[in-house]
Amino acid sequence: MLEACEKALTGDLPPAYYLASVDPGQGKTLALAEFLRAWGERGHSRQGGALIGVSRLDEIKTYIEAANLRADQFGVFTSTDEMNALGVSRGKLGEVPILFTTQQMILSRTKGKQFREASEFHFQGKPRALRIWDESLIPAATLSVGRDDLGKLLSLRLRNPWYADAIEGLMNVMGSAAEGTTVTVPMDFASRPSLARSILGKSEADEIERLTSTLVSLAGKPAILMSEGGLGRALVTTDEGLPADFAPVVIADASGRVRGTYAAWQRHRGNLVRLPAAISDYRNLHVRLWQRASGKQAMEDLTARNEVIQGIADAVNEDDDKDWLVIHYKQDEDLIDDLKARVADGPNRVQGLHWGNHHGTNDFRDVRNVVLVGQITYRRSGYMALGLASGVPVDQLSDTDAEMREGERAHHYLQAACRGAVRKVANGMAGEMRLFLVATPSLTIKDLLWRTFPGCSISDWNAENNLNGKVKLAADYLLERFADPSVMRVKKGEVREAAGIKHKGTFASHVMRNPDFRSFLNGRWIDESGQWFERVEPFKAVDDYVFSPEDA
Repeated sequence: MLEACEKALTGDLPPAYYLASVDPGQGKTLALAEFLRAWGERGHSRQGGALIGVSRLDEIKTYIEAANLRADQFGVFTSTDEMNALGVSRGKLGEVPILFTTQQMILSRTKGKQFREASEFHFQGKPRALRIWDESLIPAATLSVGRDDLGKLLSLRLRNPWYADAIEGLMNVMGSAAEGTTVTVPMDFASRPSLARSILGKSEADEIERLTSTLVSLAGKPAILMSEGGLGRALVTTDEGLPADFAPVVIADASGRVRGTYAAWQRHRGNLVRLPAAISDYRNLHVRLWQRASGKQAMEDLTARNEVIQGIADAVNEDDDKDWLVIHYKQDEDLIDDLKARVADGPNRVQGLHWGNHHGTNDFRDVRNVVLVGQITYRRSGYMALGLASGVPVDQLSDTDAEMREGERAHHYLQAACRGAVRKVANGMAGEMRLFLVATPSLTIKDLLWRTFPGCSISDWNAENNLNGKVKLAADYLLERFADPSVMRVKKGEVREAAGIKHKGTFASHVMRNPDFRSFLNGRWIDESGQWFERVEPFKAVDDYVFSPEDA
């Protein structure tokens, strides 16, 4: 990643997008900040200027502090005066070697033009040579709107009869045309209707504003009509993203290795180069998996919700660790309070985040128990839009549906889990943590988790709790012996004796065939064959790799 940054500054990096997949906690931001600091200590030699686009404003302060930058070395160009005041004044932004801005600002200021024409991002009259995109990048903006959602806009008829008529016309086309048809959205929607926010509830007004904004972006564009299954039909297309001359760009994305968007981009657009990934070893992450209905609708059922909350409470109450982080749906605002009421010393032990705020914070990096309730999912049109944005041809969209779904699910799991202690990486080894996952049942979820967290152990949530008597004695003995990293295998006879069982046949029938004991072995990466229990090596480091421009 840093070699690519160096080559960009010297003008030796071919125009492409260079993806650095650096797992959370590996020090991606610190490494980039150190690069900027070292560059400054050399007097910003080979000056071509650097542009750093971040997704959140607080990341700018992190960079400034970690790179130990003086106020005369950088500028900040955002919509916030407080942030802009951290660096030089607006009139001097083109004179300082480093410019921080937001990704949204780059997208909005380059819309409809080339990067070379966006003088606000230039250094000494020329486009900045080094462009860093910190976190996720999709090469084109996704646009989609559902036919059923359009019906919500008919309520605007009293003040905007022309708009309601246009909505009805578009809904009729979407209802009658064949799936796969290309529909050009009328230019009528380029003008926004007037909203009487004072007589609308806030949530209704926000939803109407979101829909009308989407239609403004769709106006005049051809879009593909597709089925949403039980959710009706939708129009899907893409909007322009970054200008063609924005490359070369270094993308530093912690989820880069798991998202399907990058794989599709590499296959179909051809201008994405994968740099060697920095993948953590997650053998210290112990996943406890509870497969049950846990989508948003399922969790609206009071009986199901109560079962989930009680299951989490039981896990917390049975454990001595003080801190637990629970990530839940935003719509269920009371879940954390309800959980705290069932937990001993709940207010001091349980903290909460909702999906959507599950990335970009280090506030919980010392928490050794993280619970994920459910998962973020999109409508089918959302995954199709991601495929289109990544360059997938229309006739191949259905073939990449699973790739997009699995990739996005892995992305959200990785970001959410790595709010906790697992993000404390030392020499490539992720920190010790338990991840309790309440997930919608899936035949592929364990494979997905192993790809997302290489080396982790996975067991059924309640499997180890179900161990008792001599079976539990056998399991406890194995854990004790394998706690010594030098121990690679343990004799079955030794375990049998520790469990107080005299006969091999009894051990085989009572312990080895116990389904919860088998789940325990699988979850702890313990194999058994012949007369031995053996430790399985779940992770192998990626070989060293030297990047060169020829890889483009």
